[in-house]
Amino acid sequence: MTFSHTRSAVLLGLCTAFTMGFAPNTATAATDCRTLHTVIESALVQLNAQYGGHLDDHLYDVSPRQSLNTTAYPNSAKYTEAWNDYLTLSYSNAGSPNCEGSGAPNVELPLSRFSIGGFQLKKCTAGSSSTCTTWSNRTTGKLKFSFAKVSGSWILTTSYPME
Repeated sequence: MTFSHTRSAVLLGLCTAFTMGFAPNTATAATDCRTLHTVIESALVQLNAQYGGHLDDHLYDVSPRQSLNTTAYPNSAKYTEAWNDYLTLSYSNAGSPNCEGSGAPNVELPLSRFSIGGFQLKKCTAGSSSTCTTWSNRTTGKLKFSFAKVSGSWILTTSYPME
């Protein structure tokens, strides 16, 4: 092998090693659920049910279908504020919501990660499996965001505050 062939082989080897060592591995790269078009649209209160979600079950001012032990945002504006705040968190601080494969990521985050501050959630404390008759105010400790694949597309299925 001549000097120029050896130099070319070394350069090719270095380039290959550099590329393999530093390029992202797309086979295992996570897809942040919050960046997907269908998740963004399904996170809108007025579109969530059309996408197959049940966010309205956790919005006190929207749904008449809440059931016993359901927790709800006090109003849809507070949910929207929480979702918009969630979008600003880094991937790891957002609970690494990975929409890859067939799993259904459920992310529970302490309220301290959000800038929206504390608020009183509504909890159904009396009623049946389909109708709540008594609501009480409780202190919110966490927020939950649930994602799932519905009809071949990832969506936000629901979000609700937790004690």
